[in-house]
Amino acid sequence: MWAYDVGGTNIIGKWFGYRKADPGGKKTSPLDDVHVATWPKEWISEFNELLTALRRITDLEPEQAELLEGILAGPLTTADGLAAAGVKFPQNPKDRKPRHGLPPADPDSEQGMII
Repeated sequence: MWAYDVGGTNIIGKWFGYRKADPGGKKTSPLDDVHVATWPKEWISEFNELLTALRRITDLEPEQAELLEGILAGPLTTADGLAAAGVKFPQNPKDRKPRHGLPPADPDSEQGMII
């Protein structure tokens, strides 16, 4: 599991990298030089949760591979086929760019609330 990566990033190595005595990486403020002197108890629980999540993900890999194989073996469609099915494509090239940031939260909605 130590070697598990997503998009070329070793998940456990990255987690430890942020928690070592000299985390390295990009320094953006003086706070980047503030480090804990001992291993906080919370990190034990956090690490256990990370390992549990990775274990559950890796347990699903055979089913994920089977699902992907079925999708790839299925029929293909074209942009014309999608348009005929009612898919609307952006007309303006700038509409294709992903939006940055999150929309403002609706104060009357529970969606997006941090509890």
